Amino acid sequence: MRRPELPGSGIPGPEMFGPVEPVPVTLSPDAVTLGGDRTEPAGGPIDVSGLLATDDRSRMVGGAQPNGWFAGPPGDPDRYELLGPGLSGGEGDIWRARYRGDLTSPLQVAVKRLRRPANMGDDWPTPADLRRWEDLRALLLIMRIDHMVSVLDVFVGPPPHLQHAPLPVPGPRPLVTPYVVMEWVPGPTLADELAGTPATAKTLTTRLRYVEQVAAALGALHSRTASAGNPSLHRDVKPPNCILAPSRGVVLVDIGTMRRVDDGRDLSGRHSPAYTAPEVLADPMAARDPASDLYSLGALAWFCVVGENPPHARDPFAPDRARRRAEIVARDAEVRDPRAFADHLTRLLAHDPADRPADPRAWAGQLRALATARRARPSVFLAALVLIPLLSIGLILAPLLFTRQTPQLTDTPRPASTSSIIGGPQTAGDPQGRPPRPSFGVAVTPWPGKPSTSKEAAFVTPRNGAGIGRCPGISGTAHLPPGRTLLFSVENLSAGDGVRHITPIRGWQHPASLSRWKLRPPVGLPFDPLGMQYRLEVIVVPLDPLKERGPFSVPDNSHVGASLFVSRESQSEQGC
Repeated sequence: MRRPELPGSGIPGPEMFGPVEPVPVTLSPDAVTLGGDRTEPAGGPIDVSGLLATDDRSRMVGGAQPNGWFAGPPGDPDRYELLGPGLSGGEGDIWRARYRGDLTSPLQVAVKRLRRPANMGDDWPTPADLRRWEDLRALLLIMRIDHMVSVLDVFVGPPPHLQHAPLPVPGPRPLVTPYVVMEWVPGPTLADELAGTPATAKTLTTRLRYVEQVAAALGALHSRTASAGNPSLHRDVKPPNCILAPSRGVVLVDIGTMRRVDDGRDLSGRHSPAYTAPEVLADPMAARDPASDLYSLGALAWFCVVGENPPHARDPFAPDRARRRAEIVARDAEVRDPRAFADHLTRLLAHDPADRPADPRAWAGQLRALATARRARPSVFLAALVLIPLLSIGLILAPLLFTRQTPQLTDTPRPASTSSIIGGPQTAGDPQGRPPRPSFGVAVTPWPGKPSTSKEAAFVTPRNGAGIGRCPGISGTAHLPPGRTLLFSVENLSAGDGVRHITPIRGWQHPASLSRWKLRPPVGLPFDPLGMQYRLEVIVVPLDPLKERGPFSVPDNSHVGASLFVSRESQSEQGC
């Protein structure tokens, strides 16, 4: 029976759902037993009813393999395939996942299962909750804030389950499992990168640029103009929620606590104490305003400078302690006026919301301006005043000290200029000594290996180290043994997620036709910046498993037949 939808939302209403407790899972040395005689091999599906409570995001980042569980709305319960062990946090459990649908190559996403707050009733999430989440998804989609994560999907459905598992039987309690699906943002968090290490003269400016990027995201979110009359609050700005993406800088994620400014009281009252304003700590369920987000921004900035969580806002002396500690770090970082810098930094940590600057972007820009390094010591200038005249006298007298003159080589060509254009492309060497490849805005790293070829497969085009557009023409040759065929793979090395995007090569069902093969696949995403680096591979795979399961995954007993490296040189869509 089709479940009714909330009016105009496209989200199934909660009244038709029964209990959705996780499927009982019993671990044994040999197998995982799931509520009956269904079993999975050990090391397969994870027990989603008891995720490890950890903030180590690297475990989730490294989990690129399916864990056996799926999630989705009732009409499409297997829409998202969950990957890796997942993480458990204060709001719920989050997995790296992939959406396939009818696409040639799956899309990487992040799937978050929200957990019912302790002080909420069994009717949570209510239709109003679901509508609020859907409204915020639409708002973020329209605003397109560069430094804030995109929300792709919001739905309620069964708990994580095995593929093709039956839906829970409706019961008397209107319980549902709510999910929020976001874009997958690769990269470490600010907590991963900066914790325990104060800023230095070399790193302070970079860290303050991170602060400016978060300030820009909050400024847009708070703006009535930018939000088309719907100013909103993030309400959980903290280092673990700020990801350093390779091509975007800081991206503010985890929007589960996000609300519009005019939403009023919040019965969940969720907050992260070290980054929460004193007025929120006094009444976590009270309505909040932008000043509480700005306190969190100030606490984040203090963390970026000092490398530690700021003093707790419950401490009445917290602003003074924060100011003194920031001044010490600023002095060690050779800031010209450490006291002015520390005073400005801690203005957002004021106990009175009215004392906090109202414009986050202007505040962050001024903070970076105050981070200017102090002038050189007078002794350096005195030494320069002495040395410059001596060097000038030496240059004048030097020709007189030598009676033999050096003949002028008029036929020697002048060397090429070694000057470079500031902001122009950087270059990095090709692994086989070919001309360097350009990089515009992306840090170029050495290729992680050398190109390879074999008797079974080889690339003809493109050449190794080439610059490409979005959909380059790729060709090669093959001499395959019986029962083997080819798949093509792309890995985005700059993203660092280790994911292979598989594309079947035309004629894969008939390996004899692949002696000369070609294809024009998409390499990377349309918005990948210039300089992004990719590994291209031709994989020799057994034919029979592909005929059974389809040519979009790499079966066992496969190996790489040929590989090479390319980089994005243009945004041309020719051939796509």
